[in-house]
Amino acid sequence: MSNASATASPAAARCSIIGQWGDCLRAGQGLLTAPAAAELAEFVRRRRARGGGHCGLAGNADLYFTAFALELESALAILPSAETVRWLHRCAETPPPDLLHAASLLRAMRAAGLSPDGARWRAWLDPFRAADGEWRLRPHGGGGPYAIFLGTVCFSALDLPPPAVTGPAIRRHATPTGAFAADALHGLIVPVAAAALSALASAGETPPPEALQWLVCRRLRGGGWPAADGATVPDLLATATVRFALWRVGCLEASWAADDIDLVAAHAVGDGGFGQTPAAAQSDVESSWYALLALGTIVLPTRLNERPGEVRPDLPDSRLPP
Repeated sequence: MSNASATASPAAARCSIIGQWGDCLRAGQGLLTAPAAAELAEFVRRRRARGGGHCGLAGNADLYFTAFALELESALAILPSAETVRWLHRCAETPPPDLLHAASLLRAMRAAGLSPDGARWRAWLDPFRAADGEWRLRPHGGGGPYAIFLGTVCFSALDLPPPAVTGPAIRRHATPTGAFAADALHGLIVPVAAAALSALASAGETPPPEALQWLVCRRLRGGGWPAADGATVPDLLATATVRFALWRVGCLEASWAADDIDLVAAHAVGDGGFGQTPAAAQSDVESSWYALLALGTIVLPTRLNERPGEVRPDLPDSRLPP
């Protein structure tokens, strides 16, 4: 991809990140064969925990995984269980302990058709916010691009636009190479750069060309993106988040589609869902969510080109497992 094609148009519009997730999930499940979609729906139902919520990797109700599961259920036209609705009401009785759980609870409530109390939630989110646009993962703790992204998700779930200081806050974490530093300990993590780019798009700002180019250049030969700069193995989560971020600003290449479909298909597990790696013995709802997200960015036209078909690749019906 040339430098010229890795720049985004200033027409990138401010719009709901959660709404666009839903668009991609629904489009992605439409790429599955009918039997595969039915098996995925049954898998998500099986992950419902006794007493409400959905199971995480440990097999117990987990709010983080419940958010992914309920958004999958919504995309698959599955109504949330009454147990889960009651469980979410109980979860919403106390302030969340950290920003990740705040975003998870708001996502889950929205996917279940519940309306969070906006005034109460804005008060609950105040300890995680700073006046300069930064967000903290925990009250009085550290933040960074990922925390700002989670704050953007929280505002989206409350139908609020990102604060005007979001863009400058994100840009303060940019490195000279165009990457976004997660923190001094973890170095350059590819999904963090994708999250930063997506937060900028939510704020209605044109991403820096060097940031787009950095992500494009991390793509691996054979398809997909790695989890961290320098890694040589593609990662499903990284591939989905980068594709989504580039999709939002109209910088996806149609020529990437076939390899990325193969990558997603390699993560399919016989229990109906998708796993964290091609060798995973068990699916999980988070990986299945990322699989549909990645597929949705292949099916849908880009946000800056709303003429269906113009950027869609020719997708064979038999590529994903039956």
